[in-house]
Amino acid sequence: MRPGSEVTTLRIAIIDDEARMRARLREMLHALSPEFALSMEILLFSSGDGWIRFLQEQNAARGSHALFDLVFLDIEMEGKSGIEVGQYIRQELHDDQLQLVYISAHTQYSLALHRFHPLHFLIKEITPDDLREVLGAYCNMRRDERQLFRYKVGRDVLQLEVGQIRYLKANNREITVYLEGSDNAPFNESPAHKRVFPGKLSDAFRQLQPCRFLDVHRSYLVNPAFIRQYRYDCVILWDGTEIPIGVTKRKELRQKQMEAFGKEDWQDV
Repeated sequence: MRPGSEVTTLRIAIIDDEARMRARLREMLHALSPEFALSMEILLFSSGDGWIRFLQEQNAARGSHALFDLVFLDIEMEGKSGIEVGQYIRQELHDDQLQLVYISAHTQYSLALHRFHPLHFLIKEITPDDLREVLGAYCNMRRDERQLFRYKVGRDVLQLEVGQIRYLKANNREITVYLEGSDNAPFNESPAHKRVFPGKLSDAFRQLQPCRFLDVHRSYLVNPAFIRQYRYDCVILWDGTEIPIGVTKRKELRQKQMEAFGKEDWQDV
């Protein structure tokens, strides 16, 4: 999504109880849009409660809550806090595709926020370089999601969009790919939500490692976009699925989380 690529429309919500901050963020984002070949539709909300009411009204009228791609979300607001809004998005809407960028004047929230898998965490005062980093991360993530995972069944070569894949599980020489559910039908065990093919997990990991999949166990690969919580011995997905972390993988995964959230914020849960 850099210059020379097709212009993409990015639907953004800015939720902050400070009018000056809302206006400033909108101004900086619009100024950066040509750099990323993005057309932006930006709506401003002064509270989390107001944004949720807007979603509910639009869902009643259109039958879908998928109205935004990216939400800038202040943590400390009257009414529902940014943390409560994140919980509503992930646990009530079961929406793990909407990307969250948290905003605060304080740093102590970083550990509490990682269970909502935010795209970024910004400290006020926010600069154009901060937003450039956010937009770059978003564009890179969407590029990864559009990449294709290819596998063979017999003589046929089949493919899936990487962003649809929740996790892979190996059993002997057979791999099952578990996929996300549709907007109106969350994940279940129906054949529509999984694919099975012969192969080695190590071969699948070579394809998926550049897309940031985690090699958490000799029998599992996990898409981190679907992880709700990291524990010492397992990861928990948004639908409650628990995937074990192999004993030999725990130190490596713990180190990655310490790097992502800061050593001083990390604790085993």
